[in-house]
Amino acid sequence: MGKPVEASVVIKRPRVEVFKFVTDLDSAPQWQAELVEVRDVSQTPIGAGATMTVVRLHLGRRVENTMRVSAYEPPGRISLVTVSGYLPADLDFFLEAVNGGTRVIVRNDWQLPDGLFFRLLRLAKGLFDRMDQRQWMSNLEKLRALLETRAVKSG
Repeated sequence: MGKPVEASVVIKRPRVEVFKFVTDLDSAPQWQAELVEVRDVSQTPIGAGATMTVVRLHLGRRVENTMRVSAYEPPGRISLVTVSGYLPADLDFFLEAVNGGTRVIVRNDWQLPDGLFFRLLRLAKGLFDRMDQRQWMSNLEKLRALLETRAVKSG
């Protein structure tokens, strides 16, 4: 794959709490705008080897990918790889403890499928990468707002 898209945010919540929310399949659509649903395929607790079907809206089109958790290191990292689907990607979430909270870093290394149409789109991959980075920044800001607001309400 090419150079990954990266986005990050600092959330004023403990790393364990942020990791738990980020790895909760039911919460993912709450903070990822393009995410329609996540279906647990493996019917096992989230962890290395767990698989899920991820349904996203990509450029207005409903896209399904089956993804597998390739790394699970609470509370610092979860990584997913595409097993099958429309847009192959390696997606990494890194969580670092920082003064007063948690830095969440997302790296999305995706590629366009084969085919003449997609070969033409590769010419615009830089544009798609910038769009993807903006989307991840927006998603992370929503995650930050959700977790920090929830903490204020429960505190």
